[in-house]
Amino acid sequence: MKKNKLLLSALILFGLSVNSVLGQTVYDSLFLVGDATPSGWNIGSPESMVRDANDTTIFTWQGLLTAGSMKISTFSGNWCDGDWLNAGQASQPIDSATYIITHGCDGPDNQWVVKSENAGLYLLKVNFTSETISFSQVSHST
Repeated sequence: MKKNKLLLSALILFGLSVNSVLGQTVYDSLFLVGDATPSGWNIGSPESMVRDANDTTIFTWQGLLTAGSMKISTFSGNWCDGDWLNAGQASQPIDSATYIITHGCDGPDNQWVVKSENAGLYLLKVNFTSETISFSQVSHST
């Protein structure tokens, strides 16, 4: 335990990221971007997810997803400024609970796809503890 505290102190002292210290990735913010989301591909003003007050490893968002694709950023501003939560595979349907983390503009640009017949109101949940993402449909689009 003393070594972990020392390592954490050293990382903070040198201004390095502590997002994955002790094996768990945690971010301060998550944002949705893509033509399936209300903000579209606007990385300067993406849809913000809400961090759970009781469990900081969980983020949620509820809103309308339309036909199109999407991915999740850990930042807003410029496209290559931080980490991304991407679908585990290219053109992955939203019923899959897997994601990968890529940095900046490196790695595959895998996106989740919302088909027109699946458009509607969704509750999206990212859980870093279980390393899962879920898209729960609340109602269909009319």
